[in-house]
Amino acid sequence: MGTFLITEWSTNLIQAAIVCNKVFGMGLDISTVLSTIAVVFDGNPITTQWSIGGSPGGLVLPPLLSAPQGLSGSHNKYEGDSSPTRSDAYMNNGDAASMNLAYFKQLYDLLPEEDPKANFDYDIIVKNRALRLNTSLSE
Repeated sequence: MGTFLITEWSTNLIQAAIVCNKVFGMGLDISTVLSTIAVVFDGNPITTQWSIGGSPGGLVLPPLLSAPQGLSGSHNKYEGDSSPTRSDAYMNNGDAASMNLAYFKQLYDLLPEEDPKANFDYDIIVKNRALRLNTSLSE
């Protein structure tokens, strides 16, 4: 995705919407909605800029709005899920970015060994989603 962005680690609302449309095939309506959410929750609503990594630093509107966190700090702000390979932030000292190797192995082990064309298709992802949800609820 970075090769489609004009700047290396930050973008703006319009640029991100266009990239989501071209790279991921999203409609401009949903890509604009998602980009707006990213700006509001993780970026600078005044400039419509947001970082696709960590915080770019600086305050948005001192002292009212603090520094934006960027996409890396966005998990659990507007996501309410059990990530396929990551622990829930509230159960992992706020770290929702680090991969949980046990979760990855559990996902990988769902692939049938005897099928050389096995991939992470819809059925595998649904099975894993159920496992992650049950783990999230039980912990």
